Amino acid sequence: MGSSHYVYTLLIRCADRRKSYPNPIPEQGRGSNGGIDEDAWAEEFDHRVKKAIAEHDVESLSAPDRWGRSLLAEAHPTLEHYAPILCCLGSTDERDRVSYPYEGMEFGAISMRMALFEPVDT
Repeated sequence: MGSSHYVYTLLIRCADRRKSYPNPIPEQGRGSNGGIDEDAWAEEFDHRVKKAIAEHDVESLSAPDRWGRSLLAEAHPTLEHYAPILCCLGSTDERDRVSYPYEGMEFGAISMRMALFEPVDT
């Protein structure tokens, strides 16, 4: 199982919260998961990661800057939360089945996606 934060940036969220602290986030700003509405860039990066995982596309996952430097910079100012998926995917076989036992976005900018790799019976 590969569990990591494929989109992980609290820098933007902390800055947003500081503007309104100590007031809570208004209800109209809450997303379907109870968090802040998802940002388009977070959804895009998470979608690209999910697609690359499903296709066992290690080349794309290992060079996410090709999706756009600004997209990568927003999704991951640093890579310690992103890098574990490379280890997980690198230890799989292209025939392994991929599923996502948990998917969701917290605070609009933190992907909680888990990828489960299972061998296909031969």
